[in-house]
Amino acid sequence: MATVSYDCRALRIDDKRILVLSGAIHYPRSTPAMWPDLMRMSKAAGLNTIETYVFWNLHERNRGVFDFSGRLDLRRFCGLAAEHGLHVILRIGPYICAETNYGGFPPWLRDVPGIQMRTWNQPFMTEMERWTRLLGDYLRPLFAPAGGPIILAQLENEYNNIARIYGDDGRKYLQWCSQLGRSLNLGVPIVMCAGAAEGAIETINASYGHETIEAHFQRHPDQPALWTEFYPGWYDTFGYPHHTRSAEDVAYALARFFA
Repeated sequence: MATVSYDCRALRIDDKRILVLSGAIHYPRSTPAMWPDLMRMSKAAGLNTIETYVFWNLHERNRGVFDFSGRLDLRRFCGLAAEHGLHVILRIGPYICAETNYGGFPPWLRDVPGIQMRTWNQPFMTEMERWTRLLGDYLRPLFAPAGGPIILAQLENEYNNIARIYGDDGRKYLQWCSQLGRSLNLGVPIVMCAGAAEGAIETINASYGHETIEAHFQRHPDQPALWTEFYPGWYDTFGYPHHTRSAEDVAYALARFFA
């Protein structure tokens, strides 16, 4: 069992500051047979944490019918991380981007009467809360206070990208997300990347994280600077050149962030 908290400098586990060095492994994009090697290689590379999105669109393809089998066995995935001495950051979303269909929303969601996504909309919030609470209960034994590896949970994702569209309703919704996260009683801090409401840690998403640190501390003097998305590459778009980024540029950005 572990207590997870934070101060203005770092995440704290059992009141000791830790440096989180995390890499992403999206469990549905590999097979369970591959997971142990992926964990071993992550550990050998110097990581102490694995981060993954949660793919609602795969777990609930049909409303009310849930699948946590095979490559969707999230309990097994998190348990293997723990066996290899790795923490887990769980990015619940449920909008996750993740370069997956519909941003991770199940297609049936769009047919719910009166629904409007990611804003102060009761049909959407009802479905989001139903799924989030089910997932929280399913994974509860794997959160740090219960002795598991999960040390952070994320709700919503990069909300700043769309906040201007929804205005006041978007701000109300984001605050509701933060309150929902706390009401789950997971025992770990709730984070939101690139846009957050009171009660959640706002994290940095950028190619050059150091460029936003000063503004981050101006907004959140009581929070650590957590860089949850550091892009060593970018997805390709049809008809445009292949996106690449040199190892030197990645190393420079990382060194500047630590500096």
